[in-house]
Amino acid sequence: MSPTYFKYKNSELHYQICGQGPTLLFIQGLLWDKNLWRSQCQALSKFFQCVTVELWEHGLSGHIPDHSSCTLETLADDIWQLTRHLKLKKFAIIGFSVGGTIGVHLALTHPSSIMAMMLLNTPLSEEPAKGKQLYDDLMNNVERLGKLSNETISDIIDNCLSLKTKENHPLIPQQIRKHLESIPTSNIQGIFTLCRAVINRKSILDRIYTMDIPIQIMIGQEENPLVLKEIQKIQHKFKNAHVVIIPGSAHLSMIEQPDIVCKILMKHLNKYLFETILSDSD
Repeated sequence: MSPTYFKYKNSELHYQICGQGPTLLFIQGLLWDKNLWRSQCQALSKFFQCVTVELWEHGLSGHIPDHSSCTLETLADDIWQLTRHLKLKKFAIIGFSVGGTIGVHLALTHPSSIMAMMLLNTPLSEEPAKGKQLYDDLMNNVERLGKLSNETISDIIDNCLSLKTKENHPLIPQQIRKHLESIPTSNIQGIFTLCRAVINRKSILDRIYTMDIPIQIMIGQEENPLVLKEIQKIQHKFKNAHVVIIPGSAHLSMIEQPDIVCKILMKHLNKYLFETILSDSD
């Protein structure tokens, strides 16, 4: 499949479209690319049009147009402009990690265009002090070496995968290591800018509680305990959200448990997306 680009702000966002039907917009998190969603797109493109977009500095996308003004809100607007370019009137958002946070910002600004939202291991509150320190340590280490070291890559793999995955599926950590080693050094400073946008984010919990958009929240059973505890503590406050724990997975649930994640997505989409389409056609 030939690369497709949205030329915007003197740079370009890479995206890929497969399948036909109601549109699903996939947004990945930091350090990953469109291949993160391979299993989900293969399954869901039989029924939906799947649009995967790669963040600035990731995959085949270009550099961040303006480092000085990069926030999660501006990243959400960049992706919104892509949907205008593609003439998408209504679509569902499937976001992973900070990609889900970006998706929420997009939905808060343009709620009438969003039919449903699915968030996988997505932070919704501000970054805790411990998390900020981890980001700072990571950036300092990478800046000192000019690349992701073997030790840093091993730490990322340990934090992103469950013990079960590492023990029973050794090919997965090998593939992740290969991907992380392939990140161009020319993208490092841009990725740092995205990291700072993540670190400096504000909580969106008070705003998301009252959203009418149906939300499916998925959390890996071995995800960061702070994220897992937060969601379990506040799930009763959501107006229109359902929380599911993904067994045998940590942060990269869509890779560790692709079939389970696909089934959850399909159930949510069947329940809400087609109802929205039918009501719009009345």
